[in-house]
Amino acid sequence: MKENEVIPAFNILLDEIDRIVSDMNQQGAQLITDGKYDGAKSMITKAKSIIIIREKIHLLESEWGELQVTETKTQVKKQKVRKKGIQNRLEQGLRTPNEAFLLPILQALVQLGGSGRLSEVLDRVEEMMSDQLNKYDYQSIPSNPKIIRWRNNAQWARWKHVQKGYLANDSLRGIWEITEAGRQQVEDTLNTNNLLAERPRPYFHDQAQSKINQDIFQFEPGKRYHRQGDLHDKFGGNRQSGIAPCAEHPLIFLFTSSRGDEFGYQDGWVSEDLYRYTGEGQMGDMEMDRGNLAILNHQEDGRTLHLFKKVDPGLYEYVGQFEYLKHEIKTGTNGEQRQRDVIQFVLKRVHSR
Repeated sequence: MKENEVIPAFNILLDEIDRIVSDMNQQGAQLITDGKYDGAKSMITKAKSIIIIREKIHLLESEWGELQVTETKTQVKKQKVRKKGIQNRLEQGLRTPNEAFLLPILQALVQLGGSGRLSEVLDRVEEMMSDQLNKYDYQSIPSNPKIIRWRNNAQWARWKHVQKGYLANDSLRGIWEITEAGRQQVEDTLNTNNLLAERPRPYFHDQAQSKINQDIFQFEPGKRYHRQGDLHDKFGGNRQSGIAPCAEHPLIFLFTSSRGDEFGYQDGWVSEDLYRYTGEGQMGDMEMDRGNLAILNHQEDGRTLHLFKKVDPGLYEYVGQFEYLKHEIKTGTNGEQRQRDVIQFVLKRVHSR
């Protein structure tokens, strides 16, 4: 096992022990409430013993890190031999790759105010990645039936962030904390992912206009679409952003969710044909760039706006085609409940003819 596999293994083990101790504490408190003091005492004694074991494991983790073990050729050969005997190993490409968790973890921590417990962070990541996680991600890993595959992979991503300085390496056990470098990484990554929104193609010639009309009728109001398979796989666009301009098609996908208000997004109907849609931007004041600029200039650029509302994990109901009418700058909040300027677009429904 490589060093960069051993450390995450320690982290997974320690986090699982923390979860067990937390559950035992809750059970002990409930036993006290029920007047079952002997049972509570026994539970507390057992929890203390587990805590001692946890400290021993933590010490081993520190000692391993100080050794800075590097992989040898002999270890590589042994790994190859061992892999031949592994059963039920998942085929490559079926699960969500580890790298996919890197950005959502940082985004989740920003939304949580900079830090959070393991369970809080992963719950938020699961919500953000509900469109991407599949049945293989929710299977248990072969070596431990109690550990879900995607949560194990997220631990790997967390360790990568610690190595790069995006997450603090001295936070309390079980607490994940983003650094200033991590916050900057979120901003830089989102800017990079949305470059296509700043560089739209002109779609005014007849062939393109014909393509626009074809795309419009491919989406049926009230019909549910799988965001990844039905939309992004076919047309492109950023798979995580709420505003997703497509590079190869004159389309801009807009996604909204009933949980958006938790992060400062106030979307909803103004009237029968007017819809208020909050712009993008997680940190600081929203600015008229990237996806926001794409909405503002969509008619000039020859793009059409298509609104989808989340109804189930991965599934979005098509609301309809819209066009930009106006926008307003209002005072709102972000995921950390800090005041900031928020862009709210007023979009007008386009009725089919």
